[in-house]
Amino acid sequence: MGVPECKLCAIIAVPGSAPEGIVTTIPPEFIAQFHERKQQIHMGELLAPFCALLYWGQQLEDASTIFYIDNMGVLCNIVNGSSRQLDAGTLTFALHLRLASLRSVAWWEWVESESNCSDGGSRIGATCPLAKSLGISIRDVEFPGIPYNFMRMSPADWASFWATQSKQ
Repeated sequence: MGVPECKLCAIIAVPGSAPEGIVTTIPPEFIAQFHERKQQIHMGELLAPFCALLYWGQQLEDASTIFYIDNMGVLCNIVNGSSRQLDAGTLTFALHLRLASLRSVAWWEWVESESNCSDGGSRIGATCPLAKSLGISIRDVEFPGIPYNFMRMSPADWASFWATQSKQ
């Protein structure tokens, strides 16, 4: 059985600017590395804030941010800074390392799926009517270059990864 397609959406709203979003498809080869689960939605939901830091990291530098998450398991991983599974724990660690390097203070808030304006982007794509009605422009982007060996990266490897990302 093949790995199903998994899209994720992240949206940013910076004061003084129109909100914008990205939609990307996680390559099946990347998903295949994850710990086996009934559904890989947990990892997709975890990758959304990770991708937000990749695409908008410089805008989050020296900022206080609020991230809205509609998956309680992912929210618990991020708030606790850990996970029982290596794949989720590694991405959680890397997420916190990036926030620290940006000197960004993050608040993590649970939101119901029905109230999550990025939910449509992950299901429908960049043409999500809800996002459009809220004045959010969403664009399709290529899945970022997260190393395929991410579960074996040291803290120094992650620091180097984030440093190269902020120069792009």
